[in-house]
Amino acid sequence: MRTNTKKPSYITEQHKLMDEKFSVVRTKQNGDIYQFMMWIDDEKKMIRRTLRTSHLEDAKEKGTDMFLSILSRKHEGKSYFGLTVEQGIEKFLNYKQMEVDSGAITQGRHSTIKTILKHFHNYICERKYDTDKSKGVYYAKVNLKDLHRRSCIKYFTWRQAKAKTVSYITLKNEQSTINAMVKYLST
Repeated sequence: MRTNTKKPSYITEQHKLMDEKFSVVRTKQNGDIYQFMMWIDDEKKMIRRTLRTSHLEDAKEKGTDMFLSILSRKHEGKSYFGLTVEQGIEKFLNYKQMEVDSGAITQGRHSTIKTILKHFHNYICERKYDTDKSKGVYYAKVNLKDLHRRSCIKYFTWRQAKAKTVSYITLKNEQSTINAMVKYLST
């Protein structure tokens, strides 16, 4: 956990707890309501959540509970913010590489899975921009936990627009691979 000795200007009151692993703070924006703040080193992000109380002792107790909850998730190997689509794909491909190494699947099948997941990444993360000066495409960082049942509803249409010769059975097989990845990552 990162400890910062300098207090940011938006914080009006700060109480560091558990050997400075997290803080209970008041901010200019939230007035009397206390906030929980904690830096997650391995995810390189700051957690800031409301504690919904204006009493310091209640805030410390709620903050400690939140800290212990986050710590237990970490010990279970779960991340707080969740994986991005890119990280999820990488994790699944590493798992599939272990299957290649054990002889369960061929390297050719691994390459096919990699291609399918590249298409999936492009579909989920692709964003178009059109300004006065230029047009183009960039890829956003999308968290897997932000996806829902209908996130891929137009995947077949998108794939057919990108590759005119792709067959329906190929798309069903791609869907099966994507579903296998999501199932693997959700366990």
